[in-house]
Amino acid sequence: IMEQESITKPIEMFLILDNSHSMTSTYEEKEKRQYVAETASAFVNALFDHYEKAKIGIVSFSSVDLGSTLGTENDAKLLLNLTDSKDAVQNTINNYTTTEGPYTNIEAGLAIAEKNFTNNTDSQKYIVLISDGVPNLCLDTNTTLTYSGVIATNTKNKLVELKNKGYNIFPVRSEEHTSELQSPMYLV
Repeated sequence: IMEQESITKPIEMFLILDNSHSMTSTYEEKEKRQYVAETASAFVNALFDHYEKAKIGIVSFSSVDLGSTLGTENDAKLLLNLTDSKDAVQNTINNYTTTEGPYTNIEAGLAIAEKNFTNNTDSQKYIVLISDGVPNLCLDTNTTLTYSGVIATNTKNKLVELKNKGYNIFPVRSEEHTSELQSPMYLV
């Protein structure tokens, strides 16, 4: 996944975790969020074991307040700023689901992560986005429930903007009934 030169360069990575209500649904006797936590935990262990100069932060996204803050950055939350502490990252992963809202505002999660990367131009910056579906809400709108129109456009535009700024984006999805063409990650 990582380029050879990243071995010597510092790595900054944000895990952006879906915390919407659908993550509480069960598949083979486990909630989806348990699979997310297990996968993220194994990934973090491997990253810290192989890269001395790694820092990881965690953002979750889910609309909790259905009032005036819906469609704002309040739909996402910085759970952990960039750190080189494996224990802090693991503890945050294990406890990331404390709230769950009905909407999936991926753009809010991306915006919060972007604001919390450092200005270090020597570090390689990575975003690992883990979700079970497509967004049904974006920033600057109260339109919800459908991945189309302004939601599709804004989310795709944010992903493309981040990619053009040099962020490496790795989407991880597990939604079987959604075609990849409908996904905002298709462009990345």
